[in-house]
Amino acid sequence: MLFYVTSLTAREAAHAMPVLQSVLPILTAAPAPRVAAIRQLAQRAGVADGALRTALSRASAAGSLQVTDGRYSLGPQSLEEAAAARALMARVPGYCLAAILEGEAPDLPALRDLSPGRGSSLSSARCGWEPAPPRTA
Repeated sequence: MLFYVTSLTAREAAHAMPVLQSVLPILTAAPAPRVAAIRQLAQRAGVADGALRTALSRASAAGSLQVTDGRYSLGPQSLEEAAAARALMARVPGYCLAAILEGEAPDLPALRDLSPGRGSSLSSARCGWEPAPPRTA
């Protein structure tokens, strides 16, 4: 498996592989990673071995990771976060959520026209439309 890593903290490196394994269907049947695999990822991200050992120890003590037979998987504390990630991946295709940060209430009809046939709930009552605060220079 090839990873392209730019920058991770020690905590992120410690959790990355167990989180990916819990989220990606192709990895769920694979055995949980050992510290050597997690260490390779951490090294690619420039995380020192000592920092990784500390992060793994703290995550295990806190319950966000658990170690079974030398393999790291998500602990009870992280399972809720993993469930939220799986829910994001299983969302209905084609669903779009838009947050409009600028504009005025009269702009709403033009915004509704941008998504014809997709259904729209753009209205000041349903979207919590509030005028934007004045810009400061």
